[in-house]
Parts: sequence; C-alpha cells; structure tokens
Amino acid sequence: MRYKGFKTESYQMIPVLGLEEINDKKKYNYIINRVTEMNKSYANKGIGNRVRDQKTGEITQVDAPNFSYRLYKDDGKIQQHVTVPRNLKDTLLTTLFNDMHKGCKFTPSKLDLSGEHLTAFAIKGNPHLAIDLEGKYHQQIKNLFQGISKHEKLLYNITIKEVENQKQRRREMERAMTGGTGKFVMKQTKKLSQLAWNGTKNKSDEGVKEFMEGMEAIKEWFLPANKKNEAHPLSRIRLEAENIHFMDCEILFLLWTNNTKKVTSFKNKLEKLMEQMQGENKLKVTEIKPDLTKIAHGHIQYEKTPLLCLYQTELDKFLYIPEPDDVKEVFYNECQQKTQIPEVMFKNQKGALALCKELYTNTVAYMPKPISATDIDNRIKAMLLVGEQGSGKTSLIENQILETFLAGATDEKEWLKHGKSTIAFEVADGALIQSVQQHIPDWAKRNVIVINHADTENPVYVGFHDVLKVNKESRSIKKQVADTETKILLDSIGDSSKTIAVERHFKAALQASYEAGKGNLVDALSILKDETYFNVIVNKLIDLKKYTLVNVLKGNMEDMKNDPTVLKTIKNRIMPFMADEDFMNLVAQDVNQEIDFWKWMNGEPYLVLIYLPGSGQEISQELRKFLFTNYFVKIWMLMLARERIEKEKRKECLVIIDELHQVIDQRAIQNLFGSLFKEPRKYRFRFIFSIHGWSSFNEAGKNKDKLIGAIEDARPNLVLLKGGDGFFKSMASLLAPYDLKDYTSLMNSKFCGVFRIDAGGKTHIFMAQLIEPASMRLPIYQKISLEESRNLMNCLGRSRIEVEAKIHGIKKEEKTEKPKEDVTAKKDEKKEETACNNKQEKSRNGFAMISRESGFQPVN
Repeated sequence: MRYKGFKTESYQMIPVLGLEEINDKKKYNYIINRVTEMNKSYANKGIGNRVRDQKTGEITQVDAPNFSYRLYKDDGKIQQHVTVPRNLKDTLLTTLFNDMHKGCKFTPSKLDLSGEHLTAFAIKGNPHLAIDLEGKYHQQIKNLFQGISKHEKLLYNITIKEVENQKQRRREMERAMTGGTGKFVMKQTKKLSQLAWNGTKNKSDEGVKEFMEGMEAIKEWFLPANKKNEAHPLSRIRLEAENIHFMDCEILFLLWTNNTKKVTSFKNKLEKLMEQMQGENKLKVTEIKPDLTKIAHGHIQYEKTPLLCLYQTELDKFLYIPEPDDVKEVFYNECQQKTQIPEVMFKNQKGALALCKELYTNTVAYMPKPISATDIDNRIKAMLLVGEQGSGKTSLIENQILETFLAGATDEKEWLKHGKSTIAFEVADGALIQSVQQHIPDWAKRNVIVINHADTENPVYVGFHDVLKVNKESRSIKKQVADTETKILLDSIGDSSKTIAVERHFKAALQASYEAGKGNLVDALSILKDETYFNVIVNKLIDLKKYTLVNVLKGNMEDMKNDPTVLKTIKNRIMPFMADEDFMNLVAQDVNQEIDFWKWMNGEPYLVLIYLPGSGQEISQELRKFLFTNYFVKIWMLMLARERIEKEKRKECLVIIDELHQVIDQRAIQNLFGSLFKEPRKYRFRFIFSIHGWSSFNEAGKNKDKLIGAIEDARPNLVLLKGGDGFFKSMASLLAPYDLKDYTSLMNSKFCGVFRIDAGGKTHIFMAQLIEPASMRLPIYQKISLEESRNLMNCLGRSRIEVEAKIHGIKKEEKTEKPKEDVTAKKDEKKEETACNNKQEKSRNGFAMISRESGFQPVN
C-alpha cells in the first residue's frame, strides 16, 4: 500500500543567543501538544481514505500530516531542522519558537542526504508497552553526537504523526495486553500476506521478506503479554488514561562514516541507551535501508522502518530540544543582531574593497568605491583593529593590502586605474609578506618594493632624505628632522634620563650635519667629538649664512669645554647604538636616491612592504624599534607634505601600522596622538592601526588618556575581534546599540567581530565575520616559502662589506676584475651588474625577477 502525504516545508531552526541569560529551564516541550492535534486541521482532507488503482490493484491511503524534527551534526556542530505540514506552518513554528525561549529563527532549508558511507538504524518496540518515564535521556542523546568527529555526520530523525483513530488503536493495544484474539491475529496475518503477494507478483523478494518480518512482529506484539505472572502497570495506565493521545513515531539514527569500528561502537552505545529507556517495553536497534528522499521531505517510510507508538510524555523523552547552555556548547547558533550591514556595502565594483562577510549568509561586504568627495572621506577614515593573537587580525590586514593595491583588477590597465599605493609594516615572523607576495600577478610586480631588514648583508639606507628633498624650500625642515630623529634615537635606546646635554647639544649637531655635513646620526656625533671636523662644519654653515645655528653650535662647544662631562654624557647615551654594526650600516651609508617614498605614495600604485624581524636575532630590538618609528614618522611627514598638492589630485594611500603598541611609548609617536586618527583624512591617507587590546595603550604611559581622547574625538572606523573586551567596555558609547554582552556572545563564533564603519555618508555599527584568508580566496601566482621570503635580497641595499669599508675609510685591495659600482651612479651606463642588479632587470625593486630566478613557479 502506498501513502499519499500532505505537502510539507522544511526549515533550519537556528538558535539566536539573546542579551539576557535564560535561567528558567522548561519542563516540557509544548510542540508535543500541537503535534497531537494536527489531524484536526485536516479533518476534511480525507485522512485514512483509501483508493484502489483499477489497473494495478495498488491501494493508496491518504496519510495523516507528518511532523519531523531532526538533529544533524555536520562539520562539528549540531544543527536543528524541522519539516512541518504546510497548512500548519505558522502554528508549529510559533510553538517551537516558544520552546526555544523565543530565541531562534527559521530559515528555509532542505537536507541533502547522501547514501555514501551511510549506516542507518531504526528503533522498534512493542506498540502497547510503556517506556521508562523516570530517567532523563537528553544528555545521553547529546553524548551520542559528541562522539562524532568533524569529518563524520550523524542525523537523529523523529518523524511523528497523530494516530488517526485513537479508539481503534486502544482496542488493538487492549487485545495485545490480554493476549489478543485469533480473529485479530488472522486479520493482521491477512494484511501481511497481501503485502507478500503484491511483492511476489512484481517478481520481488521483498514481499516474502516483509511477510517473514511481519510474522516476527506479531510474535513480539503478543508474546510479552502471554508470559505467566508478568505485569505491565505503566502500560495499563497509559492505555486507560483518557488524556493520553497516541502518536506513531519513526525514530532513526543515520551515521555517515567509513570507519566500521565507529559504526559498531555507535550501535553498541545506542543499544545501551535503548535498554535504559525501554521500561516495560523492549526497544531494539535494527539496521535499515532508508528512503532518503522521504526522510528529507519529512514523511514516514512505513514498509521500510518500524514505528513506535508513544504518547505525549514518552515522546518528550526522545524529543531533545536543547536548553541555552547546550546551544552555546555544541549547537550551531547565531547571535542576536540589532543592526544590519547597509546595502551600500554590498556593491561589488572595481575599486571596492572586500572587508567582511554578513554574519551568517557569507555575503561579502565592501568598502564602497568612492564616487564623490564625501565617499572618499568616508573610505579613508582611519581604522583601529583590536584583537588578540589568533583572532584574525593578520588575515584582515593581508586582505586589505591586496584589495587596496590590486583593487580586484584582472589586468594592468584596470590595476593602474583602480589600484592604490599601500605601505605595510611586518613586525612578526615575515609570514604576512610571504603571503602577500604570492598573490601579486606579473603585471603588478614591477611596483612591489620589499625592504627586508632581515637581510643585513645588503643594508638599506635609512634616513629622511626624501622628506628633505620634498621640503627643500623649507627653512625649518632640517631642524624638525633633527629634533625628531634625536627623540627616536634616545627612546629606542630606552634612555629614561634624556638629559639636557643630549637633547640640546646632539640635536644642534644633527641639524648641522643635515645642513652642511653627511646628514646622519653618526656624522652628528663626529661633529661633537672632533674639533677639527667641527670647525669645518661651522665654516660651511657660515658660507651658507646659517648664523643662528653657528652661534648655537659655538655656544654648545664652549659649554662642553667648560664641562667635559657633557660630551661624556652624550657618548654614554649614544654609544650603544654606535657600537651596533647593523645600525651604523643603515644610517651612516651614503644616501640612496632610489629609496623614494614620495614617489611611491603619489605616482602609480606601489606596494611597499617593510619587514622588521621581531626575534631580536637578525637585528637588535633597539634597532627594530628605531626603524619602526623612523619609517612611521617619515611617512607621516611626507603625508603632511601633500598639502602642496591640489586636494582633488591627492591619491588615496593605505598605510598599515601593525602592532602600534610596539612604538606607542616613543615621544615622536606620542606627539602625533592628537592628530593620529583625524589628520590623515585631509591628505587622503588611510591608516589601519592594529593593537592587541586595551592593555596595549598602557605603553603610552602618562599620555594614555590623550590617545584615548583622540580616538573618542576622531571616532575612527573600528573592528573589534576576539580579545577586545576591555576596549569595547571603554568605547561602548561608540558601539551602541551593541553592548558588552552582545560582544561577548559573538565571541563564541570564530573570526567574527563588531564593526563600526563609515559608508554612504553614515556611520554603521554591525556584527560580521571576516572574509577568508587571501590564500583561500585569491589566485596564487607563485609559491614562496617563508624561508625564501625572509631571505629575499635587498635590491635597494648595498653590500655590507663595501658599506663598512666606506664608513670606516678602509681602502679596497686592488683587484684585476672591475669593482662593483654604486647602484645610484651611472644608471644609463652598461656595466657588469651585481647579482641583485641582475635580478632587477626591468624594475629597480626586482621582486618579479627575484621570484623567477629563485625558481618560484606560477600556480594554476
């Protein structure tokens, strides 16, 4: 016999974690009451009617409405799914909503079930006998799921229908309780014989099989009641109680695994659980071959699976609808969202920057492509990224680098039109630079600059020459640079005394070096300690008519003569750096005009990656801090120099300062606190600052409040990932309507955060998840290992041996071969190039050529 079911609709039931903790545990699932009344709504739909096909003789019966509830573990999380009769959708879903403490939502979803590596079990028992009502078995059901690995799947499926004729079912159960009658046995046997006959007519073995299984079922139905002196008090009560309503329940467990031992173990655990639950009944676990289509549509399979006859309280033992604590622990859930990502951020255009994804739909949200001046102001607003290690900060930074520099371009023409210059600091192990380089297509490699301070054999010139060049008309710029560089030097050493002698005397000497000397820190010390060289510099300054500086220098020299401890103090403060060969090789070598941050910021799109190794083994921690601050301040000064460019011609430039807290104690940085999050917008600079959390600001010392005030005043874009609790608490006024409870709840999900973003002329606060790492979403054009990336040669550097020889005045030995020429000299002459120059070919950076000659191959 065939069964004709009513149309159903399927949904995923998703718990939504609310603001308040739910302390009241429900004692009963009220959905059960609704399921026992489903037939009323279909009273005029012909439930139970049968029609015989005149040609085939097959009988079709109109089935009662079916309700299906499922727990489905896939990819490590348990999902809840329901299938409901279409006409009862509103009533049943509302009841489920209340059973979930009004903390869930329903999303249309149909399970796609595969037969591969599937083992299915059904639970069968005697319909007239009661199960145990004393035990609580939801925890044991949950334990079955906890034994399923992330690469396995388990479906717990309960499909329920209300018994069409309750009185008839009671009579049948009464007969079974008393041993039955011959007439009833004959009637059941006749039914099974007909099924067998239908099967054999179709040349199928299934008919015979069904007949034999049916006879066994009849034995199980009657035998328990025929045993002498055997009593079933609970079964008798359930039969006689008027308020009891019976339901036919198909209870299935579907396990997907290719591990046979796991199947055996799971079956043993399930059988043990059924033994505990069976009470006066005899619950058995039997393996079946399910009809996956019927299961997906929420229909009972009848011929293929046994049914249990349960009433309300018994069904509640099987129907595991989780409490909030269980939801947080192992169930797929979502957080309550008070806001949504604005529509303007879902436009995927060339020049738009992929930023995040909608929390549960995976729809990518973008920083919109700017059209108007207001759009540009919104996009270039500074961003503060807060999160602990492992929260996804580095992944977000990688994506922002590639999105900004490449702008989603598919060819060089698009790139030149939409790409933006990007400068990024890498202060960890170099993995960020490694990852970024792998995603650069050939047509963009010519504008990739890698300054690798792990390569101490080819030191790169470090100084403010490009700042001075841009500001060559300024009369004060050299003094500003000298003041700033002196502060950076002393703060990097960690000198807490910062005596007047150092501040006054060394600053003046460094200014003089920039005006008339070599223009570096080493040269400044030479001016102070070498009286002959001092006089040479003074005479040059007189020729340059720098009389004020001359008078200051002479006054300082007089003081040092009168008090010899002054020079001694200066030496004591400065010498730790002067004894560092790596420091000397960077700051004391000749200027390299090819290092031109002004060009990289204001011309074609350039990607400048500055690697400052953090282990303290390649370079000292003091030198690392000096370089970090030096580059940062230089970029800032060049940004301010953009005021000479017409506003509409100022190109967007992204600067990423990873782990700002590492230099937040530097006075040169603290002096910028008031402007750090506000000033860059004028010059079309977009800064992204990352910190670990609120404690990072402790490095600012007494200036901490000034930094916090600057953030509150500027109201930058914010991204708060895991570990930003303290920051959220202090900045709660900027993140309304979300509060700390919302944020804490969201942190149960990986790689999610609270975003405060300006877009479309408005400020938007929303929850979102990070987009996938670049390696998962962007093409890889060449494989580069971390070791290869860290060992990239500085093609804008010079040989350490030659640099040291020039600094210390060591003459080279005569050689028969032509000596290496300075890379800054005679660019157009044909010469015997060094290994680094060979790798440059088309670009002075030579990233593409380095990759090719190192054997890196494109990945299809």
